[in-house]
Amino acid sequence: MRRTKIVATLGPAVGSRVGIASILRAGADVLRINLSHGERADHDRLMAASRSAGAQVGRPVGVMVDLQGPRLRVGSMRGGSMVLREGSEVTFTSRHVLGEGGVVPVGYDRLERDLRKGVRMLIDDATIECRVLSVDHDGVRARVARGGLLKDHKGINLPDIRISAPSVTDKDHEDIRWAARAGADYVAVSFVRDARTVRHVREELERHGSDALIIAKAELRDAVEHIGPIVDASDAVMVARGDLGVELPLEDVPIIQKRIVSVCNAHAKPSIIATQMLESMTENPRPTRAEVSDVANAILDGADAVMLSGETAVGLHPVEAVRTMARICEAMEEAVPAKAPPLQGYSGALPIPVAVARSAVDLAEMVKASAIITFTTSGFTARHHSAARPQRPILAVSPSESTVRRMSLLWGVRPSMVRPVEDAEGMIELAKRAAVDEGVARPGSVVVIAAKLPLQARDSTNLIQVQRIQLPRAGHGGRGGGGRTRLRRGGGSGGHGGRGHRGRALGPRPGS
Repeated sequence: MRRTKIVATLGPAVGSRVGIASILRAGADVLRINLSHGERADHDRLMAASRSAGAQVGRPVGVMVDLQGPRLRVGSMRGGSMVLREGSEVTFTSRHVLGEGGVVPVGYDRLERDLRKGVRMLIDDATIECRVLSVDHDGVRARVARGGLLKDHKGINLPDIRISAPSVTDKDHEDIRWAARAGADYVAVSFVRDARTVRHVREELERHGSDALIIAKAELRDAVEHIGPIVDASDAVMVARGDLGVELPLEDVPIIQKRIVSVCNAHAKPSIIATQMLESMTENPRPTRAEVSDVANAILDGADAVMLSGETAVGLHPVEAVRTMARICEAMEEAVPAKAPPLQGYSGALPIPVAVARSAVDLAEMVKASAIITFTTSGFTARHHSAARPQRPILAVSPSESTVRRMSLLWGVRPSMVRPVEDAEGMIELAKRAAVDEGVARPGSVVVIAAKLPLQARDSTNLIQVQRIQLPRAGHGGRGGGGRTRLRRGGGSGGHGGRGHRGRALGPRPGS
């Protein structure tokens, strides 16, 4: 079982149900919809196709929507591009014009207000660089320091200044409303400056009836400087190395990546490494050796997930890119077992559910259990199992469909949907049968089970049991053997099913 999770970005290359199903079978665990591209109809179509593809392959799949944030982008130009020659002058303007003759439109209405003489404008991941000569109401006059072919809608970075636009734009607010309505599992927040941005997005989601998990994207100097509070406020962090490598010196990015992953691990928060991981596979069927080493080092750093962007969204080989990523993950996990750092952020004694989750992992190792099983309604315990980086598989079962999907990002966790139960004995039998159905255990195996009692209580995980799986013989029922409990296949990395069960649902309980 592969433990590191794979996030795959959707786009024209895999925009249909069939295309999405193909990358899920290849190993993708979470699907990303980038709201910087496309119209609302495109986003609706991708969301519907993602849910349909997940049902087709028979396992739970999380869907991440990625907000654009206060991103400066070049507008449209005649012919779709313009050559900027080194030493020439060009005028950038916020006016709604078609770019031509040395005039470049920028989709940011505060452009002339924010820029000043001497500021660097880095375009298209810094492949083009301009320096501002002067600013007036008609536009920003700049000299081309490093030229190239400028195409429509390329991003602009301004590392020398902090723009005055709010961290959450009007477009973001519209997209948050859509994400809540569409049932997104994760919302990635771009250009996070501090923890206040994360809290604001969470409040907006809750106002629209969504409890989607929030992924803070670290791509600004401000985010790096405030990474501790940002990790604390968010549910996960993405190291978005594209803009990070433009905002800060390139040579600092590997060190920053390791630091952010380390902080996330110490606080039991998932981390995702993104941008150009297998970039050459956008065109080529095989990655470079340097790219393979990059993915391998992200796993050695302790990342929970690695992400593919253009490789799957617009690449020529999306399925092979996912397969390649999966093979690298599996090889590294086999060669170098993961280790977890001590938890931080708790003063005094650990909270009971955290201590129980960690103790279950230690106990599973001592008894050489086949699997760790957690019965959860929110995913909290599964996250702490994951953060402890056990060598045993983690099977997280839940009666909540949204919880099952959201656990698809957690390192080492195989989520599975089960029918609701009303008593502890039924819960334990469900857990054992799920372990057999998912292939992480078999009759006679020892498993460690973490859960909460009583099931209806609002207190969180407080129980550990060691059980040997003994399923009833054919034709024999009884509560002790679990004969009344039948499971359909659950889900997780590796292509297992996940249709779940019908029945009276238990409401989610905080912290469980």
